[in-house]
Amino acid sequence: MDYVSTWISWFWGSKELTKVKKEKLNPSNCYNRFWLTIVNPKFDYTSCNPNTFGKWILRTNGEKVDKNWEIVKEATIKGLLGPEASVSTMLKPDEFKDDPNFVICVFTENYQDKDGVFKVLETLKTLNLELLSYHISYKTNMQTMDPSIEGPNYDGILKE
Repeated sequence: MDYVSTWISWFWGSKELTKVKKEKLNPSNCYNRFWLTIVNPKFDYTSCNPNTFGKWILRTNGEKVDKNWEIVKEATIKGLLGPEASVSTMLKPDEFKDDPNFVICVFTENYQDKDGVFKVLETLKTLNLELLSYHISYKTNMQTMDPSIEGPNYDGILKE
């Protein structure tokens, strides 16, 4: 398949990938799924452990979300960031339905690889993103699934 970008649904734990027809979706015009995800086409999912994934969490507003997503998406496709990135859409769970802001998650392969985690942070600093806050947090996927799990205490500053 010849895609400019490949949208992939990742089923955690099964290592099964499903390629989905490329669509021109932006977070601000997507009402049929909670997240849009883009993957680094060079990343080998067959040999990774999704339990070691983590993510930098960026917060942006509705006016800037499409622009910020385009920047992160292109950097991910070029292999400059981690294995994948996701952005929340207009379809929001009930507890966030009145929140006008969006979240962009930039994933890293292994939260225990501090050099790799902070290399992604250093690259994010060069992308000229316009965020609600330039103090960003990091969270493991295991913490997302079970908030009682303790993870690394990584924080990042994109701009002073």
